[in-house]
Amino acid sequence: MIPGTEIKDRIRKIRDLMGVDVMIISKPKNLMYISGITSGHSLLTQDSCTVWTNEIEYETIKYPGIIDAELYKKNAMKDCLDKLKPGKIGIENVEINYYNKIKKEIDCEITVSDAVERARMVKSDYEIALVKKSAGIARKGMEKAYEVVSPGTSELKAAAEIEYEIRKNQSETTPFEHGMLLSSGKNSADIHGFPTKKKIKSGELVVVDLGARYGQYYSDMTRTIPAGKLKLNSKEAMAYEFIKNLELETIDIIKVGMKASDVHKFADDKIKEFKYKFHHSIGHGVGLAVQEMPHLNGISETVLCENMVFTIEPGIYVPGKFGVRFEDMVLLSKKRCIILTA
Repeated sequence: MIPGTEIKDRIRKIRDLMGVDVMIISKPKNLMYISGITSGHSLLTQDSCTVWTNEIEYETIKYPGIIDAELYKKNAMKDCLDKLKPGKIGIENVEINYYNKIKKEIDCEITVSDAVERARMVKSDYEIALVKKSAGIARKGMEKAYEVVSPGTSELKAAAEIEYEIRKNQSETTPFEHGMLLSSGKNSADIHGFPTKKKIKSGELVVVDLGARYGQYYSDMTRTIPAGKLKLNSKEAMAYEFIKNLELETIDIIKVGMKASDVHKFADDKIKEFKYKFHHSIGHGVGLAVQEMPHLNGISETVLCENMVFTIEPGIYVPGKFGVRFEDMVLLSKKRCIILTA
């Protein structure tokens, strides 16, 4: 159970960021963040936080004085809003049908808000402890990957052994819930390459992208593992060494106060100098979701600050030939990035 002081601090953070009279919260991850449950609806004002949910989830909400928990009933939220008469309502980035339904039922200004996601970007000590535990489980899985990724083994067989190791070490789900990524040889040029029946061959690069979940908090890491020996001076070997070093170089330049887009630009420029193209962003936040804010892409205006947790993952992909990616999850401290998946 999430401590009450933690829930209180989270709600306070959202109130500081929301900039509206009332915030409607219903997305499962955001609801989990403020109440510890994943099913229901919440109305957050500067003075109150009401959550409507089913009988089962209702029994798990134990935050008197912080959250007013009520059993769901038809039009409960609408009736509450009619009494509050807010001037401006914030709503999450939801499906258009849900947005239109709310807009039809409520006669006031509605604006899409990412206040909860922005609050989630900066992790508390409680969250950091869970992220570190999740990262530790992911490392166990990667240790297993270095044991089982070898010539003659199929991608699927290697992935099965790695995922078993992760679950055995207390991960609540398989990596990313839909399973890990593992691809070898020409398959590794697929950025999101799922394992297939293909057998790994000697001299191929194998991209292994995995993670765990502990206490609802995810982890994410990638290694490129040579199956056997790479040919010296081959394109694969040179790309492997370049990306392995670039990942650490990029982590080393990150400081509090830096714009997320500048981190991406640093890696993008380096890859261009190496005569390749960078096909995805340099990283993303990790927490209650595998991918969440901050987004470290070329257009992000987010300023990085202390206690953000995110990935750094440069990669090179040559269609029909090979791919290489290295990824670590880092915690940004006052002075530097601490690698959680080293």
